[in-house]
Amino acid sequence: MWQLFKKFFNNQSGNIALSFALASVALVGVGGGVLDYAAQSSSKSQMQGVADAAVLVAANELKLSGSKASQATTIGSVAKNYVKKNIDKNIRNVSVLVGVSVETGHVNVKVSGYVESSFFALLGINPIQKISANASAKILGGLPLCVLALEQSEKRAISATSTAQLSAAGCSVHANSLSTNAIEVWGNAKLKTGLTCSSGGFAGGQTNFIPSVISDCPPVSDPLASRPDYASGGCNYMNKSYSSGKHTIWPGVYCGGLKITAHAEVEYSPGVYVMKNGKFEVSGKAEAEGEHDGFYFTGLNSFFGFHAQAEVEFSAPATGDLAGMLFFEDPNQTQSYINSITSAKIKSLVGTIYLPKSELQVSVNGAGSGDVAQESAFTVIVARQITLSGKSRLVLNTDFAATDVPVPESISRLSGQIVLTK
Repeated sequence: MWQLFKKFFNNQSGNIALSFALASVALVGVGGGVLDYAAQSSSKSQMQGVADAAVLVAANELKLSGSKASQATTIGSVAKNYVKKNIDKNIRNVSVLVGVSVETGHVNVKVSGYVESSFFALLGINPIQKISANASAKILGGLPLCVLALEQSEKRAISATSTAQLSAAGCSVHANSLSTNAIEVWGNAKLKTGLTCSSGGFAGGQTNFIPSVISDCPPVSDPLASRPDYASGGCNYMNKSYSSGKHTIWPGVYCGGLKITAHAEVEYSPGVYVMKNGKFEVSGKAEAEGEHDGFYFTGLNSFFGFHAQAEVEFSAPATGDLAGMLFFEDPNQTQSYINSITSAKIKSLVGTIYLPKSELQVSVNGAGSGDVAQESAFTVIVARQITLSGKSRLVLNTDFAATDVPVPESISRLSGQIVLTK
């Protein structure tokens, strides 16, 4: 018997095989634990990313609600729905707690859930592990809305190509479209803003956007939709045009539109100019300027175009039915038009441009600067679509104190920059 035991313990190959088998079990255990830990870490990281994005979306909803306490439940639902839609499906029993402080502009989102370890389950160890993530955001004042594209589904709600630029460092730009390409910027074009937000997605390189675009933002309701229509009345002028000389013209209803061409120099008296069933055009080397003027577009083919080497400088009314509104398209229009700027000499457009059914195109080419509106105290654009091309540089300033032209209250309440605080 002793000889059998001696042979067994002296058999090196058997010892090695036994040692290897025991070591293999240990290695498998360690390896399985490492893989489970890595999977759990990945789930937690994904959860944190979703929590960060959800709190930004909720904070944006708070900002757009005008900081109304009654909207707290809606804001919470927005965050919860975002988490539900984007959380990793391997995370189970997900719960979301949302805290909203309307007074301070804070939003907090806490997400928790459970992940399962299939390896630990085999070893008889509790396979269910709880993970959580916390994110907070705050609305900082001082960043007003300056561009809102109202298009809801099509791509290129806001777009820029070639070397075109949108320069709006002191304000926010928002596209409502749910398209994955709601905002497109290509070539050497750039969007330089305080904040760029897309309800859908965006297309373009990293260098095209300064800063990067925030996607999946809640759509912004048209802030001017409830503004009363302007009662225009009957025609005061028919197919009016000027091609030479100096003229002073007066507010009224311009049926068939108004054309300023060639070398005409026209000064606009303060008031409201209604373009009814016709275009407002300034072209050639004509000059058009006025203070406290509002332009209302209604009927067929009512839109504006500033072309060639035309010089245009306007400011919106400070008081009255169109206070703060420079260009106002009748929201009951049934057709969409292209309002275009191709002249490099459109230096000042003070006020709000409202084109709810139509597109604003800025396409400056040729020699010289392509700057548009750079001398304006402020310019706000709310349009269905905004397109920049060529050498255009649309400059949107926010020096509201430099003019008596008001920003419509429904737009000014959308101010605020959102930042993650935790």
